[in-house]
Amino acid sequence: MDAAAQVIILRNELDGDVGMHIVYWFPHSEPLQDLNGMSITSNPSPEYSYKSLRLAGETSSAFFIVSVLAAVPVWLSMFPPMVDLPQHAAQVMTFSRMWDPTYPFATLYEINWFTPYLFGYVLVWLFAQFFPIIVAIKIVVSAAVIGFLLAGSWLRRTAGGRKEWDWLLLSIPYGFVFEWGFLNFFLGAPLVLLFVREALLLGRAPDRRHALRLAVFAHVLFFVHVLLAVFFCFVLGLRSAALAPDFRQAFKRILPFTAPVPITLLWAIITLFGEPQANDAVGWDWNPGRLVEFFCLPFGLAPTIANLLAGGALFTIPFLTGGLPSKRVADWVPFVLVSILLLFLPSHVFGN
Repeated sequence: MDAAAQVIILRNELDGDVGMHIVYWFPHSEPLQDLNGMSITSNPSPEYSYKSLRLAGETSSAFFIVSVLAAVPVWLSMFPPMVDLPQHAAQVMTFSRMWDPTYPFATLYEINWFTPYLFGYVLVWLFAQFFPIIVAIKIVVSAAVIGFLLAGSWLRRTAGGRKEWDWLLLSIPYGFVFEWGFLNFFLGAPLVLLFVREALLLGRAPDRRHALRLAVFAHVLFFVHVLLAVFFCFVLGLRSAALAPDFRQAFKRILPFTAPVPITLLWAIITLFGEPQANDAVGWDWNPGRLVEFFCLPFGLAPTIANLLAGGALFTIPFLTGGLPSKRVADWVPFVLVSILLLFLPSHVFGN
């Protein structure tokens, strides 16, 4: 694998506000090895199964313990400090009573099963069958915090990073997305990291079954959060194509990432013609503050000069501890696309 310091950034923009982006550095690493200790090049031959690729830098026991303890703040207050959480709880409870003949407001609502936010609500609803709604939400949010940290470590191992870099992940879970209570986006973050990991493995050892599994995973992401599915399929698809040796291979590698396109287009058409708020004017909100937010909001920091310096310092740590910029053009595709998104694209679309 070439020396790499890729940056994959995840950003969410909801309710006209700037969202969170999640940053991972994929560092310089030793050549990949199979289970027999033989070196594998960055473009392994087909006989190498992705399952034979050895992970680097085992997750430390201390980090695992701290990851579990990281969920403790969720339980310190009666209501987690998440702005949108009450309306998410209200939707789940309303759904729970839709078939209750004594519920007087059932006729005022309709259930939209074809929603790209189904996963989170169903998950909370399942726990709400056994616990009070606030406890159910805390369980799910806690699992997301722990899952994010462990999935991030697993991704770092797959990319060949230093295991000490796992500790940088602790600065992210209680950032902007948690603060504003974007529940479905928050629950989707751990799954996205696993999706990125699968995409990296597919790029190293193309495998038909693995490609099919990735396509199914992409559909799951659609029902977790449509922005996650669209953004990561687009970025990772382009990166996979850029790594291919010829056009034919590029076409084959990009196919798993195009799998959710039909269902996404269908949802977009239904939404545009069926939801009035989806036709709101596009808001661009171009301002120099976006550059400051780029370094602050991932960590839940207000966009101030002091926080800009603090956030920027966190970005430099991988480069100060052995990370090197990649010499491979494909490795820069995610960073370039994300930078364009964060700095120049609209901040308000589809009523969000």
